[in-house]
Formats: sequence, C-alpha cells, structure tokens
Amino acid sequence: MQRLLYCFSFIFCALAFSSLGQTARAVEFYAAFPLSVAPCVDGILDDSAWNSLPAHNLYYDCADGLARSSQLKCSFQLGYTQRGIYVAVVNYENAMGELRSLAKYHDDPELLQDDRAEFFFDVDTVAAGYTKFIVNSDGVCGEMRKLYVGLVEENWDAFSWQAKSKRNDNNWTVEAFFPWEDLGGKGNAGQMWRFSHIRHKNSGAKTIFASSPGMTQKNPSSMGFLYFSSSGESLSFDAVAVLLQANAHPPWLFSRAGTFFCNLAGQLEKFSLPIKTEQMRSQLGQELLAIKMLAGDTAEFAAEASKYGGDNLSDCLGLLALHEKTAALKWKMMLVKKFEKK
Repeated sequence: MQRLLYCFSFIFCALAFSSLGQTARAVEFYAAFPLSVAPCVDGILDDSAWNSLPAHNLYYDCADGLARSSQLKCSFQLGYTQRGIYVAVVNYENAMGELRSLAKYHDDPELLQDDRAEFFFDVDTVAAGYTKFIVNSDGVCGEMRKLYVGLVEENWDAFSWQAKSKRNDNNWTVEAFFPWEDLGGKGNAGQMWRFSHIRHKNSGAKTIFASSPGMTQKNPSSMGFLYFSSSGESLSFDAVAVLLQANAHPPWLFSRAGTFFCNLAGQLEKFSLPIKTEQMRSQLGQELLAIKMLAGDTAEFAAEASKYGGDNLSDCLGLLALHEKTAALKWKMMLVKKFEKK
C-alpha cells in the first residue's frame, strides 16, 4: 500500500511541476502613433509623418525555431489615422543584386519563394487567427487570413490595402496602408491588438526573422502586442510593462536595454538582465551538480548551457528553458530514488 502511495505521490508531483513549470516566453511591444497628416504610399519614406515616429529595430532569427537576436538589420514604424494603419519598413541588404523577385501578379504563388515582407494583424489579444499581407521587393502583393475556428482562407481578397516597395543601394523599403475594413476592426487610442512583421530572405542563405521572438505563420500566438497610443502619450518602459500585465497571459518576459520585466505567476518583477542571467547560470550549476550526485549524466546539459554565454534576452530564455529541464530531471531522479528505497 505504501509503495502505491509513493507511486501516486510521484505522478502528482510530476504533473504539478509540468503545469507550474511553463517556459516563460519573450513578448514584444509596439506602439502605433496618431498621424495628423497621412503619408503618401510610394515606398520612398520621405514624408514628414515618418520623421517623428520611433522605429522598432529588434528582430529575431526564427528559421530554426529559436528566438535568437537577428544578425540582419531591419526596422519599421507604425502610425494610424481615422482611415487605417500606415507602416514603413527598411530591409537592410548587403547583396541587393541577389534579391529573389519572381512574382509578377497579385497573389502569384511565386510570392512565397521571393524575398518578401509579411505583416500579421489580429484585432484583439488572442492571436488565434490573423490577417496576413505580403509584399515583395518589387511591390507585388498578396493576402490571406486565418479565422479563429482554424479555417484558412488562402483566396481571401482584401478591399483596398496598398503597398509600394523601392530598391535602394543597401536596402529595400516598403510603405503600406491597411484600411480598417481590411483588418476587421478599427483601432482606437488605448486599445491593444497583436501585430508582427516577418522578413523572408530567400536569396543566398535563406533566413526568416521576425519582429517578435518565435513568430511564424504556424505560431501566431507569438505575435507582438500593438498598442494604439494617444496623441502626446508617454510610453516609458514601466508603463509598457503595466500595459502588458493587463493584456499578456503569464508567464512572459519583456526586455529593453539590459533591463527586463517578467510576469511568471501574475506578479510583475523587474530585473537587470546581466544579473539575472548570472543568477540563472548559478542555479543551473547547482541543478547539474545535484543530478551528478544522483548518478545522472549531465554532459548533454552542460553542452547546451555553453551555447548561452551572453547576457542578452535570447541567452536568458535559453537558460530558463534549460533550467526547467534540469529541475524536472532532478526531481524525477529524487522521487525515483526515494521510491526505490521503500
């Protein structure tokens, strides 16, 4: 009977750890600012409207499913009017002559093989469905959408969105306008949506990198959070964390300039990223030592830990995920050892 109780105890503890030990995800935040004058959608990006808007330039390499900071540079800006959302994108490129651009007409299947920009929108914070817009470096466009029930409408046609591209010496730019009727809702000041920009580089070494870590078409829950700012609104790092607290389900991490907020269990905590990563390395070392003392093999974990030697958010996330693996293994070994003694 006692052996049976220990067996149930082991199962209960394993399930409890599994449910409480969810890997925290990194989230991204963007703000769309009200525009007094709409820019001309020509791909040139020389309108005064863009001069006063901040640019988002943090991108993540998602080609292998990991959320590492991208080595390729890219940036975008967001503004909105009573008619819809405007987006300006700069895709930096060292080999402009190698850009792949074979699509010639709207919704051409070749679009999905070209160097291209993809824009994902969801009108609320669920991110179960989305509306996707595509444009390549020659301005050829396409669109599709996924409904919340899982129905994908590849042949869906938007009403009147516009996009223009322009090739320059060391970059190609995109300027786009998305009217509210194409997005399925109207963004108002103080409202939160979801959004991500993905750049597909299909020339040379194929790469996918996104404005939010882990974001792919198959993983829309990783879309960033898009906030519609009011005129003159100040969005400090702490203010953004409060907005995320109200809209993002935990556990999550949000980082800027070496400092990050995390919400692991409904409570906001603020950390220095270098200090936190060092603490996590120390905790990981203790876990590995405990596993070794329990006659466990730690070589694979140690090799994986060596990949996360920096103090950036990507390394922090890697250490956190690895720590959860080692902690789960340690508790499993301890419970089995205790069970075998009975």
